[in-house]
Amino acid sequence: MVRLHVRFENAPTSFEPYGAIRLVHQSRKEYVEGKANTFALELDRKLDRSGELQWSGDAVHYHGDKRRFIYFAWLSESGKMFRRIKLYLDKIPGLESSEVTIRVAGRMKDGSPACSTARILSDKE
Repeated sequence: MVRLHVRFENAPTSFEPYGAIRLVHQSRKEYVEGKANTFALELDRKLDRSGELQWSGDAVHYHGDKRRFIYFAWLSESGKMFRRIKLYLDKIPGLESSEVTIRVAGRMKDGSPACSTARILSDKE
């Protein structure tokens, strides 16, 4: 099992026309709040139907092409999702360790809430 800590840097707290916004992790069952835009997730490795070792767990979603990822979602004041972020597991350095911490950009270059594919920040950023 791997414990993954994901911290979103410089995440906005409001965005028009949605007003106050919040970032959550979207598990397969529910939205899960982080603490100060930091999320602690547990990932397992299991054999899939074809016998390949793949990431699994409530946090893990997947494409038909076998790429695994974690969804994060932006919710409006009313609780409606308006954007999502995919964090692809194959892009996370050191994920073979038992505990990994990464930093992810919380905003797009134009200052709006991050969306699409997560941008993992290096130690230099």
